Amino acid sequence: MGKAWVGDGYKVASDGKALVSQNGLRQYRPPTYKPHQKGTQANFEQRFLGQEKKKWQPNAHLDITN
Repeated sequence: MGKAWVGDGYKVASDGKALVSQNGLRQYRPPTYKPHQKGTQANFEQRFLGQEKKKWQPNAHLDITN
């Protein structure tokens, strides 16, 4: 799912885990345990054209279950 979200030509972020689209507008963070959510979530994040250097805005969570 993550590779499909960021598309071809993605790069791995400096953290060695997140995938960032070639144009820098989409990011996928793989599943990690979130203690405050008491579960594991993956994150699908987006920026808008002209805001590539700003914080990620919409952030969709996907809960991971067994």
